[in-house]
Amino acid sequence: MSGEVSAEILTTHLLDLASKGKRIDGRGIDEYRPIRIEPGFAANADGSAFVH
Repeated sequence: MSGEVSAEILTTHLLDLASKGKRIDGRGIDEYRPIRIEPGFAANADGSAFVH
């Protein structure tokens, strides 16, 4: 029973966010997360990178 209630609350919340054009973390539907790429992360590998 509580699982059904939780699922219904989550569904309602997600539908509300979607109707406002938002994601769970507050970003807009067309907004990306910040990204950082560090090339040459592994000294002994060809073409390595660390992506945050």
